[in-house]
Amino acid sequence: MLLRHSSLISLLYLLRHGSASLIIDPTLVANKSYDFVIIGGGTAGSVLAHRLTEHSATNVLVVEAGRSNTDGPDVRDIEVPYFVVDIPPSFDWNYTTVPQKALQNRTLSYPRGHVLGGSTSTNFMFYTRGSSDEFDRLARISGDEGWSWKAMLPYILKASARLLLPLPRFIPVMAVHSTTLTAYLIPPQTETLTPPADGHDTHGEINPAVHGKTGPVLTSLPGNASVLDARVLQTTSELAAEFPFNLDMNSGNPLGVGWLQSTIGHGVRSSAATAFLDQDTLHRKNLDVLIGTRVTRLVQTGRKEGNPVFLGVELAQSASGARMQIHAKKEVILSAGK
Repeated sequence: MLLRHSSLISLLYLLRHGSASLIIDPTLVANKSYDFVIIGGGTAGSVLAHRLTEHSATNVLVVEAGRSNTDGPDVRDIEVPYFVVDIPPSFDWNYTTVPQKALQNRTLSYPRGHVLGGSTSTNFMFYTRGSSDEFDRLARISGDEGWSWKAMLPYILKASARLLLPLPRFIPVMAVHSTTLTAYLIPPQTETLTPPADGHDTHGEINPAVHGKTGPVLTSLPGNASVLDARVLQTTSELAAEFPFNLDMNSGNPLGVGWLQSTIGHGVRSSAATAFLDQDTLHRKNLDVLIGTRVTRLVQTGRKEGNPVFLGVELAQSASGARMQIHAKKEVILSAGK
């Protein structure tokens, strides 16, 4: 009786949390047809998969070398913010640097996420958009105002469901086909600013006007006050010229002293995977996500206007494992991190 009860609980768990589109056996996708094959289910790959499959007629395969961000007995280690200092090796590529001469030839660990969501599933969750000066510099170098802070901010906020601005002249390789222009259409907001874990009043600690209210990426201010906070902020009053107070580090001006913003919502990590490869997205009939599988090489499938065309990928689950090939009808998108 106890065994039956346990089996029923397991079945109910699978029905509630399982995903028909999260695949661990590459042979299950061997004979399927895909419009797009996305290499890497990290920060960029998760978003692309989500956006492209909003079109029900577009079929997408994501190939991720790492594991699931929601399955396994140790997933709490990447979900609970305070556990970030001790991420299990199975979630990491376990890279190390070459010996550093300035550090007496020591090697250092170089953490990179080996899991759906990439490093957004394992990082320290600092939320920063960068400086407006950097965006404006990119616009000057490229000669395209579409990359300026003013032009990019609506895309960061994703404030409406229409194309707000002209496309930049320098479009990423993936944006070749009309269906891929979804990446530049402004759907509902990307971010939701959530209350801090302790529920305190955040008035005067952040500018809600430069944040979203309905997006899947959850952000918040710290919910664990420190005795040092007041002392640090006191410097912005006593030495304002040297340490100016900054109401919002993500307003385009990151200089000064202000409150940390994190990709944490309701006390839990918010990542590219939780935001864009959530259960509703994974259950889309036009999306398959293959995990634990590496792309070993791109396969040339022809030539166009004198240039090679690569619409095939070779897959394997280990160095000595069997190889198989998958072909995309429209495009292979390389977003495998670095």
